[in-house]
Amino acid sequence: MSTTRRAAYTRPCTKVDRMVKVQASLLADDILPELREHNVCVVNYNELEVSDQEELGKWFKSNLEPILDPRAAGAYTRILLSST
Repeated sequence: MSTTRRAAYTRPCTKVDRMVKVQASLLADDILPELREHNVCVVNYNELEVSDQEELGKWFKSNLEPILDPRAAGAYTRILLSST
């Protein structure tokens, strides 16, 4: 790889790396503590009881997964706009 090509690749990676570090810091130092003050706890999926995992899985399948499909995005937008 040429020096020019390597530099063209490295610069954006360095910027993205810095942005990810800032994002992680904001989450850990600002957002999560603020949420905890309002009794909102963010936990790892594996920390949930099996029954909670099952309930969450059902909710995800019925409420969130359908709108994550790009083919459904247009239909979902039309439904939202027509209900307002």
